[in-house]
Amino acid sequence: SVGDLFCEDLLARLCRACLSAPWNGRTGAFDGLRRLLGLRGRKWSLVYEVDLIHTALFAVRDSPREVAAAARQSIGFFVCVCSTLYGDPAAWKDESKAVVLQDVLLTKLASEKFETLSGANPDKEPSASAVDSGLAVPQEAVLHQLIGELTSTKHLVRFAIRHSLRQIYMDSRESDTSK
Repeated sequence: SVGDLFCEDLLARLCRACLSAPWNGRTGAFDGLRRLLGLRGRKWSLVYEVDLIHTALFAVRDSPREVAAAARQSIGFFVCVCSTLYGDPAAWKDESKAVVLQDVLLTKLASEKFETLSGANPDKEPSASAVDSGLAVPQEAVLHQLIGELTSTKHLVRFAIRHSLRQIYMDSRESDTSK
């Protein structure tokens, strides 16, 4: 439909603005992408997962180390994209507790989860049950992007990657044990 084409074009333009604008000129593009993802929802967003993760990773990678506000803004955008695609971390669901992002190293994957992730078909649309339950297995291209950035010399990038991997892995594991 025309609305879908408009939203797809808007997404492409906002992603391009994030990639081409200087770090201090991305605020509007970040806000626009947040609103677009919020309006269109997880199912629509998962179709553009690779582009969204690429844009969010670039924003974190490109934020200057010397400007704390830029780092906060870019990591906030990255977390927002991950939350839209993969659901909010389980810890955020308890509104009585304050949310604190901690830098925790993910040390090992459960073998059954690793098989699920490596067996994902990158061309396949996300399943409705995964989207409806709040869980989504990332596409293989996204995992390659995330793992490739683990060797970054920038601490903020490594933190963002560890956060997203922990969010994807731990929250899906917690929901598997609750079934």
